[in-house]
Amino acid sequence: MLVAVLEVVDGHRPRAQLVPVLARSVVAGGRTGRLARVRACPVSGGIAELAGVLTTAGGIRAVVARVERRDGRWQCTVFELLP
Repeated sequence: MLVAVLEVVDGHRPRAQLVPVLARSVVAGGRTGRLARVRACPVSGGIAELAGVLTTAGGIRAVVARVERRDGRWQCTVFELLP
């Protein structure tokens, strides 16, 4: 899911493709790069928090997200590119 979100951020994927899996509160700014690593930490049966490393031309950025199981589907409820 983080790869797909970053493809939207990069402009390589239409945002409309992620509407079913993104909460309305999720907003991502425009950045380009490659997702180098992702780690998932289950919080409960229907919630997980994700952390990743994004490499860009300007350096390395951290990516964090929270996904929740809602109505039988996983939905990204938080997405942040950290400075």
